[in-house]
Amino acid sequence: MFFKAPKVYDLNEIKHIRAEEEPSLNSGFGRAGNNRQSISKFDTGTIKFDYGLKTVKFGNDLDEAEARYIIERLKSRKMLTEKNF
Repeated sequence: MFFKAPKVYDLNEIKHIRAEEEPSLNSGFGRAGNNRQSISKFDTGTIKFDYGLKTVKFGNDLDEAEARYIIERLKSRKMLTEKNF
């Protein structure tokens, strides 16, 4: 198994942080039409934010309530401010 080097983001540049579950790849009738299946879990996640022209996603296997809780904790500790939302 390999590990990617951790990425570092400038908190002043993080915009529109949110909790949003990934849509299911299974539509209930087999594979979902045109949804691409992720090769790895590195491009999915329940916590998302915009960073420049990219959307960064992390927090695999979190449900939306857990992700909202984490975001609120970061906000209450002043790590995130209104400009991040």
